[in-house]
Amino acid sequence: KGEADVAGVHALDPATGEYNVPFLRSMGVSEVAILVRGYVRVQGLIVAPGNPKGIRGVEDLLRPDVRMLNRNPGSGTRILMDWLTEELARERGVDVEELRSSIRGYQSAAKSHAAVASAVRAGLVDVGPGIEAAARLRGLDFIPLWRERYDFLVRIDRLPKREVQVLLETLGSDEFREALDRLPGIEADERTGEVIHDPRRT
Repeated sequence: KGEADVAGVHALDPATGEYNVPFLRSMGVSEVAILVRGYVRVQGLIVAPGNPKGIRGVEDLLRPDVRMLNRNPGSGTRILMDWLTEELARERGVDVEELRSSIRGYQSAAKSHAAVASAVRAGLVDVGPGIEAAARLRGLDFIPLWRERYDFLVRIDRLPKREVQVLLETLGSDEFREALDRLPGIEADERTGEVIHDPRRT
């Protein structure tokens, strides 16, 4: 739509286990944007301090005493949760929709990691999916489940903009890498700041 110069993406393709690149075509941007490698961040389950429910993984969401707040459909975190529950259903030999219907709150939809963490902090729910940084910033505990790639999609026609150039320079800088490594559950990738998809090169 051209509403943004840059967008952050972290979309898992369950068929390949690859992040972001497989979605460029389906999102209609493979010919109009470049993809710049961002960073790795840890996704998992946000729980109350001390993990009073003893939650260890996705299988514990099936317990009747556990209430969850999920993320909104279409978000990268919801795509990950859908894939993890599909895998769990396959392991148990049950229908995935039947499995999800037995998880209290699976169909709920928070719009941000912060909203999930705030609900856990307030005691409204026991658990929710999100990133480690959101949990630690609110004094919550965190159960790591998955390492994901968070990259940056940049429209080619916006590349000449000074602000976009500053962003790209920042992504490739040592200072940015060092700042990432100081954040909980976030780390630089060996290709951080590198263009990993550019339709002009093909």
